[in-house]
Amino acid sequence: MDRIAFIVFKEEEADNDKTDNSKARNFKPWFLRILMQKIFRIVNKTKNSREIKIVDLFDDENINILSVLLPFEIKDLEKKAETIKNKISGICSTNKIDKCIIPIGSAEKFIDEGNYLFQAFSGKILFKSLLVLIIEEICRRKEMMINEADISIVHGNNAGELITFTRILSPYIRYLTLVTGFSNEIEDEIDKLYAESGLAISITSDINRGIKNKDIVINLGSMERKNLDSKINQNAWIINYGSQDINKSNSKNIIINGIKINLTENIKRKTEDIKNMNLLYESSHIAEALIYYKLQKYEAGLSFQDDNELYDNMAREFIRMGFKIEGLIGRHGLVDLN
Repeated sequence: MDRIAFIVFKEEEADNDKTDNSKARNFKPWFLRILMQKIFRIVNKTKNSREIKIVDLFDDENINILSVLLPFEIKDLEKKAETIKNKISGICSTNKIDKCIIPIGSAEKFIDEGNYLFQAFSGKILFKSLLVLIIEEICRRKEMMINEADISIVHGNNAGELITFTRILSPYIRYLTLVTGFSNEIEDEIDKLYAESGLAISITSDINRGIKNKDIVINLGSMERKNLDSKINQNAWIINYGSQDINKSNSKNIIINGIKINLTENIKRKTEDIKNMNLLYESSHIAEALIYYKLQKYEAGLSFQDDNELYDNMAREFIRMGFKIEGLIGRHGLVDLN
């Protein structure tokens, strides 16, 4: 059985070191002072070992996912990174843990080229994988069917990603505009998609023309705030996978930068058993990690280099595991979908 662990740092506390040290210094004889300092270290070490807490989050016959509460605060990484990594390695060895998931904000302290024990999840892959479900939520708010929506995709730097998103949407929509300067590179793939699905695809390199009068715009990277401040339909929703610059726009458009996931009641309850876990890991981070490792275990032929296959499988597993989209995250917090 594969064992995967979320690493959780304890809540930050007031620094009592100075108080403890001052107590030790109050003992005049030097040997008593040294003795008391050793006692403090032993007591703290014993206390720390007791503070390690392990909780099962998810398991079946082939995979077990845990959360591990450490006796360290996240700020301790600044001075004790190697100590903490060694501590985690020891916990993993003792508890036969194969991989550790770490908070995305601390990734640079753990992940290096030669260390495969640690992995971080940002929720971005899941955000992309659930594109169709996100559009369905938007269409529900707009009181329209998904196949009635006029959608455009604004290209970033990856022609393959543009094709992937077009392919994902093709079974569900009738009309799609692609805003790209690489029409020659994608022409053959677009022709194939048209033959397969009958999807009407128009291509333009003019971004203002491509986003004008659209219901939904999917930004893969090239949109700037000036585009929103000029030609776009002010009722259009933007699903933003690209530059955060557009969030500074003065437009009234709703911009979606992420998702909040409704985990199953069982998993939610268990994450609440570990203090600080829900502060270090957003629901999308947790869901993405659970789905990723489950797919990695069961989909032996799944290539994680193939975005189209990965997104399809993650969306399917998301539904199978009983997760739901609880909310869409906009510029100013959760967007009201009612």
